[in-house]
Amino acid sequence: MLNTTQPTLQDNDKSNVKHRLTTQRKDQTLLDLNQEYDKLSRKRQEQCNILVDQWQSYQQNQKDSRQSEISKRQVEFDRQLELLDEEKRKKWVSQKNDTSVIYSQLLAYLQQYHSDNCILTFPTDILDLFWSADIQVPVLETDLPLTIEKLKELSKH
Repeated sequence: MLNTTQPTLQDNDKSNVKHRLTTQRKDQTLLDLNQEYDKLSRKRQEQCNILVDQWQSYQQNQKDSRQSEISKRQVEFDRQLELLDEEKRKKWVSQKNDTSVIYSQLLAYLQQYHSDNCILTFPTDILDLFWSADIQVPVLETDLPLTIEKLKELSKH
């Protein structure tokens, strides 16, 4: 008789078959889960790539629009600067036409000019007069008498 408490070879085979079936089911379930995870992972990566592309597109659009605005403002600024320069040039031209007035203004200023050191400094309006009359600006105190003489000669003509 067979002892029921001890496993038989047949029981062992049945157990192995059950174990293999269970293992196969677990493996299949794990495989299905892995496949599902891979699908989700790919989907998430695709969404991430789409978001990155959208962000880069947004940044490029912002950069382009800002560049466009900067260009427009630069053109407007250049136009305004050109108008200001033109107004200044008109003033210079009117002063150049009356050089005798420029010479007399420079003479009056230089004759009353006194400096504490040997290097001369002039306000910008006086420098503008020198430049508009196309006369070299005196730099040293020793240049002052020669410049005054030159202005006297030019104002006589």
